[in-house]
Amino acid sequence: MTATGKSISIVVLSYFLFGIFNLFQFGQFVVPITYVELFVFVLTLVGFAPHFKGLTKVHYTFLGFATLGVIIHPFFWEIFLDQQAQFSVQNNIIFDILRITQCLILALFFLLVSYNKAEHKLKIEWLLPCVLSLGLLLNPPSWYTNMLFILSGFSAFYTLRKRTIAPDFL
Repeated sequence: MTATGKSISIVVLSYFLFGIFNLFQFGQFVVPITYVELFVFVLTLVGFAPHFKGLTKVHYTFLGFATLGVIIHPFFWEIFLDQQAQFSVQNNIIFDILRITQCLILALFFLLVSYNKAEHKLKIEWLLPCVLSLGLLLNPPSWYTNMLFILSGFSAFYTLRKRTIAPDFL
């Protein structure tokens, strides 16, 4: 396993160990949902750092999504500000604009992934996560974001499966 794979495994394992700890203590498996943005950012940096020179627009788009997620997250501002100052900063319209920008960047990421530049075709399996990511603008519940990333994982699996079965499948 590469160093990147080991780092990602450690971050994901610690994330789920927190959930298992809650399972034994409280009787429910609860992962720290509030820190999803931080984990996405760390996993993105760990995955992109060794391959920094080979990054494309698609990679930078996802890195922008992850970076905006950390900047907007209250955890980041708890480090620097007291509670009253944090409350006034979080109620600023700039954070709403950054959240909208983050959702649009995620939709752009899925759109860039869905477009095959060599063949000038759109991959339909990636357009559904693109459209669903625009639904984040409506401030859905927290399970919606998890469902979106699970669906994008299914799209990635379908794309890989399609490549191994036949190149002209669909």
